Amino acid sequence: MGTIPRNDVCPCGSFKKYKKCCHGKTDWDVLLRQGNQSQIIRNLRIRGRNIAFINRLCDILSLDKIGPAPKWSTIKEMVNENHVRDIHEAILSFWPTKDDYVDVLEKEKGGFFCVHTGSYEVEDLLVSVTRHAIYSNSILLFDPFVYSVVMRDEFNPILNPGKFITHTLKCLYFWFSLAPWIHQGIVGVIRSPVDYDPQLMFSTGEKAKQMLAGHKELQEIFDAETIELGTKMNEVKSFLMLLKSEESFIEYVRKERPSISEKEMEQYRLFIAKKRQEHPFYSESFYNQGQAVTGYSTGANFFVANIVANHVSGHLITDSKYRWGEYQIAKDETNVETQTWSPMAFAIQKSEFPFFKNISLEPILKIRQNGFLLNLRRFFHEVWTKVDSQKGVNEKEVYEFTLELEGQVAKAREEWKEMQRNLLKIIGISTLPSLVVGLPEIINGNALFGAGAIATGASMNLFFHMWDKRNLKNKLPALLLMNGK
Repeated sequence: MGTIPRNDVCPCGSFKKYKKCCHGKTDWDVLLRQGNQSQIIRNLRIRGRNIAFINRLCDILSLDKIGPAPKWSTIKEMVNENHVRDIHEAILSFWPTKDDYVDVLEKEKGGFFCVHTGSYEVEDLLVSVTRHAIYSNSILLFDPFVYSVVMRDEFNPILNPGKFITHTLKCLYFWFSLAPWIHQGIVGVIRSPVDYDPQLMFSTGEKAKQMLAGHKELQEIFDAETIELGTKMNEVKSFLMLLKSEESFIEYVRKERPSISEKEMEQYRLFIAKKRQEHPFYSESFYNQGQAVTGYSTGANFFVANIVANHVSGHLITDSKYRWGEYQIAKDETNVETQTWSPMAFAIQKSEFPFFKNISLEPILKIRQNGFLLNLRRFFHEVWTKVDSQKGVNEKEVYEFTLELEGQVAKAREEWKEMQRNLLKIIGISTLPSLVVGLPEIINGNALFGAGAIATGASMNLFFHMWDKRNLKNKLPALLLMNGK
């Protein structure tokens, strides 16, 4: 007889009871008794792997897993080349092979996941997570840590860890910022399929370039978002300036200002020293390294995110109008009539979806635990499931969905009014100090909805067959873009 009680939480990390999860499928008694870490990891679900990986990060950095989290300034000063190497070796043990990766995704089917593709700056991600956590069960994100196996030697973090200290700090900031959301099962972090298939990375990248080059309207969106991105890229350039050695910095300044005095140069040095101390990703460990890997990420391109959404029978979410533009073009290329869902898309677009601004995890959990917006989440789950179905829908079903949406939105509007009336009670006085900026507020937003379609276009079929002919449906998942007004 097993030693794991049937009503206990399953050791795989799914959040389900053992009797409703791995009981009779995976012998966790034997696995835990034998203590074979690779076999234990192989049987963990996404949440289980994420929590185990966070614990491994704490071990590598000698951080307390139970006590209060240390200040970020402490973490950034302790990270060195050995830590970088150990972390990237750990990643390979948690996500070892393509077969293992596919198996993990297959186990998550039906879990009502949405896959985020868009800005992966932590501040942007937290906005997106808090926005969608109210209307979705779980959100899948792509791990920003690089996968060393596919990197050239000169850009391999295991072989050249010094170049990756700044990038590792950014990734640690990502993981530790999202850790509370991961523990609660609201956020899951996975690898990208391209980590196991460089040819897929090349092919999807080329397709994305061709799509941009061949569509003027997409180019206009790209130009607009590039302007918005300019501030972030300027931040990256400013950060690279902080990485310059003393000699390189002096040479750069004298080249820009040949007549600069020694007094002014000293002021520059003091200014740079202050900025280094304040910057969250600068550490003395990589000072004078000369080279550093850093940048701006969107997690995965549209085609790769599409593959993952299909694997978990989920839908896509984005905060990027460019991703929305790519989706619309890809939908046209499926050669399938998708007008059936038009009434539903219009109803979602004209509806208001309020969001919280400036709010932490605890209030979101209270909202979910108290059942606020539960019926609307269930309704969306039903819609995504129907969109994902190979059988499709008829106009009558879409009309019924549209009517139900209007009813659910009306009920949700009343629930939001109740939440607004009892805002301080819901969020709790104890959570106020952890809020990013001031008191939380409720803002109105809107959404754009794109229904999925069987992807008969040759280019879309190519990517599905390149990755996994056996398991994937050649279809476009639904996509939801939510904007705060």
